[in-house]
Amino acid sequence: MTARPPSDAGVSLVEVLVALAIVAVMATAAVVMIRPGEDPRRQTAEQLTRALAEAKQTALVTGRPVGFAADPDGRGWRFFDYVEGRWTPDMDHPAFAPVRFGGEDILLTVEEGAIGTRAGVGGDARLATAPQVWFDPAGADTPFRYALTGGDRDPLFLVRDGQGRVALHAFSEAEGRR
Repeated sequence: MTARPPSDAGVSLVEVLVALAIVAVMATAAVVMIRPGEDPRRQTAEQLTRALAEAKQTALVTGRPVGFAADPDGRGWRFFDYVEGRWTPDMDHPAFAPVRFGGEDILLTVEEGAIGTRAGVGGDARLATAPQVWFDPAGADTPFRYALTGGDRDPLFLVRDGQGRVALHAFSEAEGRR
């Protein structure tokens, strides 16, 4: 018996897998390009809702208040830790890193429930020096409402109710509009 020479007529398994991988990458790129972009305000509001929920949990677990404030110019926010009898910007927790809005036309403003808007640090009006609201370690949280506005769309509201729950609303409860 003689050995058969290798055939060049077939396709190897590796070649098939490479072709499938290329098709999958191209299909993913097409789906991403076709899908309409999400509202940057909604993404920002969801990020802030998660951070505020984390602030409440952190206050309950650590036994220390966690503060929050929109920047005085409305272009971002920051969290505060209460250490040795004074508020300090909290940079130790990744969820509490200060946020500045990029090129999006987004503003975050306090609607109700804040203890007051604070002046800036060292003349910089963008930096809040103390919280407007805070999360109490005993769970006694005062209600508040912040509005995220931008573009020609209706504002989104981040609301903490009387039970301390923070939720995102796409309408003004006071005005009753959607």
